[in-house]
Amino acid sequence: MYKFLVVGCGGSGGETLARMMDQLRSELMPHGISKLPEGWQFVHVDVPTVPDTDVKGVGNVRDQGGTYIGTAPSSGSYSVLDSAVSQKLQQSGDLDQFVTWAPRKPAAVTTPLKNGAGQMRGVGRVITLNRAPDVFQGLQLSLIHISEPTRLLSIS
Repeated sequence: MYKFLVVGCGGSGGETLARMMDQLRSELMPHGISKLPEGWQFVHVDVPTVPDTDVKGVGNVRDQGGTYIGTAPSSGSYSVLDSAVSQKLQQSGDLDQFVTWAPRKPAAVTTPLKNGAGQMRGVGRVITLNRAPDVFQGLQLSLIHISEPTRLLSIS
């Protein structure tokens, strides 16, 4: 059996991943496997602090044994976050690439960040960019789980 890591980004990515996990589980059931192998890791990365993707009758990725990485800051407005990220990128010399896709009127973004990016892709990217080290760490943990020999196949 092959090991793999599947990452779903944003609400649509989380919904797709939840449906994929449900489908895989249903295809393994006739073979006596009631739980997805631990060598298969599923990670949903999105802005809200808790998963808000809930597929009726299926649940979300975390409900099905996957991992959820929420990137929203615990407090603050988008304009404060945009300023902090802009300053970091200016120091590293990468601000020129950032300004091509990030919202250029940060004060106009009034969505409460803990609830998500409000269907604004650029806002979600800025929020996630700010938490890139946390996303990286979460993905590394999933890769560690895949690498553990006892996790290749779990049959219940």
